[in-house]
Amino acid sequence: MINTYVGPSLSVSEAEGGQVKVCKALQEIMEDERAEARKVGLEEGRQEGRQEGREEGADMLARLLMSLEPGGKEFNKALRASARERMKLYKKYGIVD
Repeated sequence: MINTYVGPSLSVSEAEGGQVKVCKALQEIMEDERAEARKVGLEEGRQEGRQEGREEGADMLARLLMSLEPGGKEFNKALRASARERMKLYKKYGIVD
């Protein structure tokens, strides 16, 4: 009956006389829901982290470019730099430690 109304597929292998212990069934449902919630929470956390990383990177690049002379050698270098090269520039100009 629980499988019909709630949706999860509970194991009936341990059923006694054709009946499933309701307590055990509810525990299984709660464990499934907790596992799903953790999975969803982790993915949401990853997405938030990626967004924060993008924003932080954009802020750092903006600070770097504002500290350089537009069209200058370092300015152009910063625009074309790889992530590793740009990190060296951030350190050189005190944007990161």
